[in-house]
Amino acid sequence: MLLGIPVLLDVVIIWGPTLASIGLSFTAWDGIGDIHWVGLDNYKNLATNYPPFWPAVRHNIMWLLFLGLIATPFGLLLAVVIDRGSASAASTSRSCTCRWCSRWPSSASSRS
Repeated sequence: MLLGIPVLLDVVIIWGPTLASIGLSFTAWDGIGDIHWVGLDNYKNLATNYPPFWPAVRHNIMWLLFLGLIATPFGLLLAVVIDRGSASAASTSRSCTCRWCSRWPSSASSRS
């Protein structure tokens, strides 16, 4: 149940509209009226008759490479260095955990 609700929300809010958009991209529909299947014609038209398409593809690939090969590994490296090198980070983590553990029995005993 704890996992079911977030997965359901993810499917409804993220994957449902994404898959619907992909499905609609293979149709000719103006939002009103009948939907007509056109297959890959929309994509052929986009790739051949829309000049900004290929620069946009190139920019998206550059962003993907930057995020995947530079930003994400750098963030992970920074997190590891901070976690390993900082005694205060470890003591802060332990103190928060100890406070939580020490509060648990006292709050449970005060209810009864």
